Amino acid sequence: VRAESTIRKFTTVKHTLERYQKEKKRKLYFEDIDINFYNDFQKWFYDQGLADNYFGSQIKIVKQMYAEARDQDHLHKLNGTDHKEFVTVNVEADAVYLSEEELRQIYNLEITPELIREDSPALSDLNVSRKIESLTLTRNRFLIGAYSGLRVSDFARLNSDNVTDLIRIMAHKSKFNTVIPIHPIIKEILASGFDLNETISDQKINDQLK
Repeated sequence: VRAESTIRKFTTVKHTLERYQKEKKRKLYFEDIDINFYNDFQKWFYDQGLADNYFGSQIKIVKQMYAEARDQDHLHKLNGTDHKEFVTVNVEADAVYLSEEELRQIYNLEITPELIREDSPALSDLNVSRKIESLTLTRNRFLIGAYSGLRVSDFARLNSDNVTDLIRIMAHKSKFNTVIPIHPIIKEILASGFDLNETISDQKINDQLK
């Protein structure tokens, strides 16, 4: 049985590959997973503005799924990922953080239909409304994570059962019960009617935060 966090990672890679197939207008089979696929997928991935380490983490899972399909499920007998250049990418990243002022700017930003149409003028009124709801959900989830100091794997699991006068959650990594005072900004988000039970995928949060 796989951990919930592992399943989420596999699901994220699945969605990425589905996007790649859709944009490339091709369907991937096991025999397609080779160094040519790797090079094309890498170029497409970077064209999306995504980072080296994120590409590396996705390739790591592609290689794992490919090997398990061959060695455990016996779905193929290929070795396309064995090429010496079919490698994960891991570069030392600069520490990136947001200041208190920047977090406040995100919190205070008014997400209006006019703002959405500046970036996507062709969207219908219905899709503009959906976009506003999705961006608001992303912002609230992100700010709760920032102001609670929880890891992504923990704040993504927060729901109404975890929050009363304090935030209480078992940390996924350490397995220790964590108790955190609620920051005033989190109180304001919850008081606005935000439903903690609403969820959104890590991939979508990353895309929308950018």
